[in-house]
Amino acid sequence: MGTGMKRPFVIAGAFYVFGVFFGRYFEFFIFALAIAAASALAVDYRSPGLLRIRIFFVLMFLAGYFLSYRSFYAPPPPPEKLTGTVLEITNTQNNPPRFSWSRNYASNKRAVIKTASQKILVYLEEEVKPGEILVLEGKIQETKPAGNIGGYDERAYWRGKGVYYKSYAKIINKYPPKKNLFYYSILLKDKLKNVFDKTFPAREAGIMKAVVLGDDEGLESGVKELYAAGGILHIISISGTHISVLTLFLNSAFSMLFGKKRARFFCLAFLFAYCYMVGFSISVARAAIMGGLAIAGGIFYRDA
Repeated sequence: MGTGMKRPFVIAGAFYVFGVFFGRYFEFFIFALAIAAASALAVDYRSPGLLRIRIFFVLMFLAGYFLSYRSFYAPPPPPEKLTGTVLEITNTQNNPPRFSWSRNYASNKRAVIKTASQKILVYLEEEVKPGEILVLEGKIQETKPAGNIGGYDERAYWRGKGVYYKSYAKIINKYPPKKNLFYYSILLKDKLKNVFDKTFPAREAGIMKAVVLGDDEGLESGVKELYAAGGILHIISISGTHISVLTLFLNSAFSMLFGKKRARFFCLAFLFAYCYMVGFSISVARAAIMGGLAIAGGIFYRDA
């Protein structure tokens, strides 16, 4: 990238943090973009790749901006009749049944549905499978904030997963899943869940699925509260710590097989595949971006 540049990925990380800040406190995208562009142009690097570096800084700013903006500002609500793909099932015995007065039924069957524009949390009367395509009809509601200080914040929890609305919906039609990359990632995730269920007792299996796959629905009642009381709740949710450990392990393993530089390319590919499987939530995307920067720094022989 040029001999005159020192620690470009540290500067890129700073632009990402600035993007997160502007995404949280500024709704005016053009204003935020102008600030990012002006800041990038103000960085005086004596390098042949000056323009490409500035563009890279702006892209990092935009990545932070959109991730942050998505977590704090809800998009327009979807129509009451919609078509979407089942991303995940959150139907466990730990979830108390929810009653819908408008549809007159109680259900603890929950699914996250991906429509053409966004994800929706849907309470259903019947069983569905990940990957299935559903045609649904039901009233759309925003997820609710915590009723009491320190209580369960439905809005914060689901916005962290990119979900802003929920619905008690009726299935009008159901179609089999398409055999694409998403379908096979679901199959792999389900097989790993089955491995944990067969290998560990129920309590430990729930913890392993939360730590490795980001699936906290199998946690027994009281486990989250126990970890929160000890100040270690982050251990059972995929974050920077998990990505760092995974990256270090993969880098060491691949380095022995392919050499250091090639190993980092394999690490980047594996990191993307892993994040795709567990779902690009806000915390996972943030950790993946920073982990990817660290790996990219090694590819260009720079300290990230």
